Amino acid sequence: MQEREAIEAEFGDRLVWERLDELKQSRIKYQSDDFNVFNEDDWERMIDFLVDGMVRMERAFKKPLSDIRGHLKSR
Repeated sequence: MQEREAIEAEFGDRLVWERLDELKQSRIKYQSDDFNVFNEDDWERMIDFLVDGMVRMERAFKKPLSDIRGHLKSR
């Protein structure tokens, strides 16, 4: 839980954390329901949202993923 809070603090917003126990994966996402992908008038705002989210997600996960990588390499 502490890592989740640190990641969200670095990201600057709440993320959606989905544990998918029936699969060998989980999902962490940032989403908005303020756009309609079929409406061209929304595309510019949607692209801005996506690019901003990707940049912030990369920044927020860079250190935790690097730490995991280092831990796995040392095994």
